[in-house]
Amino acid sequence: MRILHVSSEYPPQQVFGLGRYVSDLSRKLVQQGHDVHVLTNSIGGQDQDVREEGVAIHRVDYPPPPKPPSKGGPIMAYNLHLLQRSYVLGKEALGNPEVIVSHDWLTSLAAGRLARRWNLPHVWTVHDTVWGKRGGNIEDPEDVLAFQLEGWAARSADLILVNSTAIGREVGAHYAGDRRKMELLHPGLDPERFATLPSPARREAFRSLFSEPEDLLITYGGRLDLEKGLDTLINAFSILKTRIPKARLAIAGSGRLKPVIEDHIRKLGLEDSVELPGYLEGEVLLYFYHASDIHVCPSHYEPFGLVAAEAMAMGTPTVVSATGGLVDIVTTNEVGRIFPPRDPGQLAEVLLALGHDPDLRKRLGEKGRDHVLGSFSWSSLATRAITLYSKVLRGGRAA
Repeated sequence: MRILHVSSEYPPQQVFGLGRYVSDLSRKLVQQGHDVHVLTNSIGGQDQDVREEGVAIHRVDYPPPPKPPSKGGPIMAYNLHLLQRSYVLGKEALGNPEVIVSHDWLTSLAAGRLARRWNLPHVWTVHDTVWGKRGGNIEDPEDVLAFQLEGWAARSADLILVNSTAIGREVGAHYAGDRRKMELLHPGLDPERFATLPSPARREAFRSLFSEPEDLLITYGGRLDLEKGLDTLINAFSILKTRIPKARLAIAGSGRLKPVIEDHIRKLGLEDSVELPGYLEGEVLLYFYHASDIHVCPSHYEPFGLVAAEAMAMGTPTVVSATGGLVDIVTTNEVGRIFPPRDPGQLAEVLLALGHDPDLRKRLGEKGRDHVLGSFSWSSLATRAITLYSKVLRGGRAA
């Protein structure tokens, strides 16, 4: 199949869940014999048209226009640039696509317009919603624009792919998304990336950066933002310290809440027990997961939660809040542990039980690893993506 992805993120720039989803899926589709093109953002005017691992990447013209005065202006200008670039390149240079796939509201307008211009189906892939991220409080002008474009995409797209059952409920409930054209396509993992775990010696060497051998090391990885529930984690850790004095916490990531988090840690007197190593990626991040005794995803809002799946793939017992896509990953107590969101007391009790039982941690780590590598392999998910794209080709365009 010939596929054109339109995305606001793509490596080698720093990417988050959306960018990794697009790049991982695109590479896997190419490996399976499909022709994949990606229309995406500029990297300073470099590598405008390149092939990387078989994926044809086309970037918008550079430099961008002067920043518009309104908060939503840059996004609208970016969509205009995507359209202009697609018109200059033309359909043939973009691979004569059979289907156009957009990701979130950021590129839905350009992809939708291009699909109509070329009489192609538009697949809208939803990674999160502004309704969910803001808890329904849509007041900021950029949030209003996002909400409007998400609603438009939900109504106009020929197929809606949601990355978790929770996002599917949000689109159906708050955007009048037609459930008959909605399908589930989780993000995935490459099992090869997790096939070989670090040796015990390497694990201990890396672990020594954060704790002593006899300590209980608890970790978090992700953005330092309000929705990630770091207040719940730190408060739970403060309770845990009264029961397990040798517990330590390492919080890896970057974000706007870092000063607030550091201040909260000081107020609780935890400066000597909590480490903030900053943003980690690649092999270093995998070592970070593996060095941990317990990995925690305490989010208040989490569309999917790839970090949880990655930690489990590294054989680390993982604890998640019962929200969003995290419950799609930790489906039973055999593969992980779940606690109520925003409940530090309950999280502390879960951590305490795991902290006192190394054998339980070992079983959870092994079962969790088998579960995610079997259920979230990009090979099977890419095959499902083609099945879903083919469905919309057979079903035709939306009115």
